[in-house]
Amino acid sequence: MSDNEHVKTVNGKVLDNKNGINNIEIYLYRVVQKRELEDGPTVYLETFYGSTRTSKDGGFYFIVPEGDYSLAVNIDSLPDGKTVLKKDYFLEKSVHDLTINLVGKELEKTGGSHMPERPQIKKDAIDIIRSDYRNGVINREQMVRNILYSIFDKSKLAEKYTKRRSIPIKCATTALEEIREYSASRYADPALASEARRYISNMIPSLEKSYISKSGNFKIFYTTEGRHAVSLKDSNRNGVPDYIEDVAYAMENVRTVTCGQRGFKYPLLGGKNSYYKVYLYDLDGIYGYTASSYKRGYGSRVTSSSFLALDNNYSSKKGFEISRNAAMKVTAAHEYFHAVQYAYNMDADKWWKEASATWNEDELYSSVNDYFRYIDDIFEQPNKSLDEYTYSGVVFAKYITEYNKGYESMKRIWEIQNEKTDNSINAIDRFSKEGKNKSIGDIFNRFSAYNFNPSQYYEEGRQWDSKLAVQNTYEQYPVFSRNNKLDHLAADYQLFKLSGVNSSNVRITVEGISSIKWGFKLQKKRKSDGRCDTTYIELGEAANRAEIILKKAGQTYSEICLIPANLDKSKDGASYDYSLNIE
Repeated sequence: MSDNEHVKTVNGKVLDNKNGINNIEIYLYRVVQKRELEDGPTVYLETFYGSTRTSKDGGFYFIVPEGDYSLAVNIDSLPDGKTVLKKDYFLEKSVHDLTINLVGKELEKTGGSHMPERPQIKKDAIDIIRSDYRNGVINREQMVRNILYSIFDKSKLAEKYTKRRSIPIKCATTALEEIREYSASRYADPALASEARRYISNMIPSLEKSYISKSGNFKIFYTTEGRHAVSLKDSNRNGVPDYIEDVAYAMENVRTVTCGQRGFKYPLLGGKNSYYKVYLYDLDGIYGYTASSYKRGYGSRVTSSSFLALDNNYSSKKGFEISRNAAMKVTAAHEYFHAVQYAYNMDADKWWKEASATWNEDELYSSVNDYFRYIDDIFEQPNKSLDEYTYSGVVFAKYITEYNKGYESMKRIWEIQNEKTDNSINAIDRFSKEGKNKSIGDIFNRFSAYNFNPSQYYEEGRQWDSKLAVQNTYEQYPVFSRNNKLDHLAADYQLFKLSGVNSSNVRITVEGISSIKWGFKLQKKRKSDGRCDTTYIELGEAANRAEIILKKAGQTYSEICLIPANLDKSKDGASYDYSLNIE
């Protein structure tokens, strides 16, 4: 940098074997803020200043105001077969006449990045079908048809779904909603809509017996004959099967804790009923469901009375791997919370209904931990948007309640759903603004950081055996990337191993190319105890690029994970870039 006191020149050349290279694109960024963070790193926040292309002799220059800058080579503008060993350069006031040398393309491989093979995630049949729909494998009609058959008649299910390994269907509540919504749509196939209505209107079999719980809040319908029979075991010989009394006790307990002690709304009762209806019958590999009955309200606030169904025995022959009563208890807590949700706003987002219902089952019966089997998805596919998960979204629900005001946080979100909106992302966003966070993006930013090392951050994290999918692992340097994209409220994990780095400094450059709010984090895993120190870098319109310098990082840390996150509520396909150099 040279010239007069207040105007400087950033200049240099791009060379290949001492020959200048024409038409190479150079980007320049200006430092707008320097931060010395408490956990050690120095962060320079930057904004895009301008670009130019090299002349015939490889030269380039910028006339700039006095200050600090960084420069980047657009590697897509390099000649075929050529690359650079360093893409990003930090220019302090004393640096000028920069020389950038091209090298053979094969040296780019020194980054050593790779995409690990991901294990197959165990899902239930409905989640598999929904995933195929999201990925464009099947259309909406095919999705609805297969979901319908997965609930009511598995003999008609498409062969590929009967052959794929699945676990029992955790809940059919939101699936029934999807079927009903489709059937009411003007775009519905008439034959499929008619078939769906026929199945739903006849889904509860003839159950000749009933039992009213001791507190009178529940009426349980069951049979002791045929396929849907419950066990006749009656230890106290009072004429009521033990299982029926166990169900009644569990339902009363769930009601007492969820609504009586914690203050959530009581489910709405249909017609002139003074009790809530519970049906027990063979659900054929489904834990349970809640179904709406009489809707009330309009627009973005629709409530409904409901009833729920539990399986008659939770037999291992149906795929259940925990005891009958354990499965029944968590399902009672899960399905009852769906009934509670219907009292707030039955049109809330389906993903949030399932995430928060799964949260409630663990709140009431924390020792069962059946939800462990359903959380793999959020760790194995972290680059999916938050609202694309179902039961695995319980991890997000746990983050909210563990790091805010416990169950009061969950209750407040549902109160907002009742007062203002049927969109759960917006409800959580409004909740965040009432507390210490600025937006749902701020919540998601820390959530995505904590998921890198769950045993450190979650109450039950040490018990989870889900493996986080790292997009790339690097062990050789330098590293630079391009064309990385993330949808709304989604994150990537780029892992850098530091073996052999020792006393060298690590410089990481990150750039949010798309104009959204970005959250970049470094999770630095300590050699001493395996716990992480976290560095947060938020980028937006004021600064879309940052340089992070970690001095002698290899002495303290075994690895560093860069976690970019798209913090926008709705914008998809946002691009980001990163690089790492050892200095």
